[in-house]
Amino acid sequence: MCQGSSGAGADGGAAYNRSTLFMLSVPYLLLGGVAGYIVYAFRRSRNSLDGSPSPIPESASSAPPQDEQT
Repeated sequence: MCQGSSGAGADGGAAYNRSTLFMLSVPYLLLGGVAGYIVYAFRRSRNSLDGSPSPIPESASSAPPQDEQT
């Protein structure tokens, strides 16, 4: 079982340390990404309820165009 690490030579310990660091950091990166999205979505919805200007311009809104009377 340990033959793979010892057979890798002098760099075997460094590779093991990097893979362990990667496996330990990935769950925190995923959790941070999900938490960051939740904070972003909460702040975005709170700003739209406050009456703050929307980041979407009026010309791009989903309202139907008005007919011009000439």
